[in-house]
Amino acid sequence: MRLTSEQIIQQELAQRVADLSARVCELSRRVESIDSGSDVVAPDPKTKTSVYESDEWSNPIEFMTESGFVIVRPWETDGSPPPTDGRCRFEVIDPQGNEHIVGVNISNRLITDTAAKTNGRIGPLDSFWICCAERRLASYVEEHNSFPAANEITVDEFDREDILLAIRWGKSDCPQ
Repeated sequence: MRLTSEQIIQQELAQRVADLSARVCELSRRVESIDSGSDVVAPDPKTKTSVYESDEWSNPIEFMTESGFVIVRPWETDGSPPPTDGRCRFEVIDPQGNEHIVGVNISNRLITDTAAKTNGRIGPLDSFWICCAERRLASYVEEHNSFPAANEITVDEFDREDILLAIRWGKSDCPQ
């Protein structure tokens, strides 16, 4: 049976999604280990990901969009505590090297409603809100190819991706 180019693309996409899922599971496992106070994190033998840098605050993760914008979590750079109030500030650098501090504010109503609907699985202080804010900012700069007006974004309701993230958040369905 001869595969069409569309089938080949679908298979390649499925493989990439599987690889990314494995990486996310490994990162989630590492974060859980750090949150629980364990200093030693054994690598998952099923994951092909290699870590070349130590998990220090001086080496923040840089989120790069397809359009070349880079988003950095400032609290990972300066060692300050991460935001826990639904108000996140990110360093955003455009492809030309211009840097702005952009705020993403999650509405209190959305935080409260989500905590109630998830029976507390996603609470007001949960890191879910940082992930949600960062993803929304990345989507904005990708879609508009520019910084947001007044360097602020407000999230009043979930979009489809937020809902999918919320459904999976905190569930341990990653292979151990």
